[in-house]
Amino acid sequence: MSNERAHIITDLLLGAAHADGRMDGREAEKVKELVRTLTTDPDVLAGCEKRIDAFVPAKFDVQEAAKAFLGESEDQRYQLLELVAQIHSADDELDLEEDDYLRSLGAALGLPESSFEDLVLDYSVEEKQEMFEDLMDVSED
Repeated sequence: MSNERAHIITDLLLGAAHADGRMDGREAEKVKELVRTLTTDPDVLAGCEKRIDAFVPAKFDVQEAAKAFLGESEDQRYQLLELVAQIHSADDELDLEEDDYLRSLGAALGLPESSFEDLVLDYSVEEKQEMFEDLMDVSED
């Protein structure tokens, strides 16, 4: 794997870790662990470690990063999304911002949402609002 490709994947992982506005220590460790599964090249690993330390979430553009993978097969783009999804469970919290990040990445990779619905939360604001209203109606009786 080239340095550039590894750096982009590292950035995508870091974007997921920062999606909720903070990066938990467990998420940072998960990023490092996943990067080590991608390559054993010490130069690539060292470059990725530097990126982890220097990552600035406000300067990261998930749309731009995803462009590097648009030429890949749908299966390969899904595998990348699946890799990134592993960050979401690293801190044992399911977070809507992290879920939104995953959806944004999936869309930026040109994947139909139906192809990655197994990786994202199934929620509907309208559904939740209706459930809440139903609960309010019950409590008034």
